[in-house]
Amino acid sequence: MKLSSLQKRFVIAISLSILAGIICVAVANSSTPGIWGTALMWTIITNRIVIGMIVGLAGAYTRHPVFGFSIPSYFRGFCLGVFVSVSLAAGAMMTPEAPWMIFWATLVAGGVYGSVIDMLATKFGGEGKDIIG
Repeated sequence: MKLSSLQKRFVIAISLSILAGIICVAVANSSTPGIWGTALMWTIITNRIVIGMIVGLAGAYTRHPVFGFSIPSYFRGFCLGVFVSVSLAAGAMMTPEAPWMIFWATLVAGGVYGSVIDMLATKFGGEGKDIIG
C-alpha cells in the first residue's frame, strides 16, 4: 500500500515527535534524575507528539489563513511548537528550582522541535496542495 503525501508527512512528523519527546525526557532527566517511568515523562512525550500531529496536519497551509502572507515551514513549525508547549511550560512554574529557566527552555525546545519536524516533514512528505490531494 502506497502512502499519500499527507499520510507520509504525518508519519514522518509523528515519528520525529516521538524521538523529540525521548530526547526532551533525557535532557530533563539529566537535571532532575528519576523522570523515566513517571507521569512527567508521559506528559513530556505526549506534548511532543501533539506538536508532531499539529505540525503534520498544518502542512496544508503554506499561506497565513487570515493575513495571507507566505509561511515558510521552519517558521510555521516554530510557532506551532511554541504554542503547543505553553501548557507544558506552565507546569514548569510549579517546580521549586529555576521555574522561569525551565519555562523558557521548554518553549524554545518546543519551537526548535516544531521547526525541525516541519522542515523534514515538508522535505520528505510535501506541503500545501501537494498533500491535500
